[in-house]
Amino acid sequence: MRLEGRLGLVEGEDFMIEGIPRSLEGACDLWERDKYQFQKWAVEQVDGFVTARRTGDGGIDGRLYFAEPGRKDLHSMVLEVKGSASVSIGAVRDLRGVLERDTASMAGLIILNCIGPRKRGNFVQEMAAAGDLNVCGVPYPRMQLLTVAEILNGHRFQTPGVMGKAPGQLNLPVSRG
Repeated sequence: MRLEGRLGLVEGEDFMIEGIPRSLEGACDLWERDKYQFQKWAVEQVDGFVTARRTGDGGIDGRLYFAEPGRKDLHSMVLEVKGSASVSIGAVRDLRGVLERDTASMAGLIILNCIGPRKRGNFVQEMAAAGDLNVCGVPYPRMQLLTVAEILNGHRFQTPGVMGKAPGQLNLPVSRG
């Protein structure tokens, strides 16, 4: 960075970079200020590509692409981002409907706020009903859930390999419970 290299300034002491969340509080602030930019930020954090449409996106805020050995075309994972304080099981069911109608192989739900164990269990149970995608004998849950806190801690959706990365690179296991 120019400020650090040329001038010897230290980020956090001499200057601050605003707008790019580095904490849960920063992510919440971005959600409050600009919901679209929050969605964009969240999709990009998991190596996804943002959907160009801001409204009427059919429940798809982005896509993550990954390869399968021996297959010419890429698989995709549709991504939906929810930042509201109370995300219901309906969001999971809606995303499952998108997965069934779309050509995507998988679906991922990113939520801003942490949810309790009972609610998470219900979400995971509903997602598990979508089954697994088997690639080279390895099962990957077709529907997965990540919170912003998990993303900030380095977790990624479990896929065979994100486009341009080796299989499993940066993709820490996603809990089923």
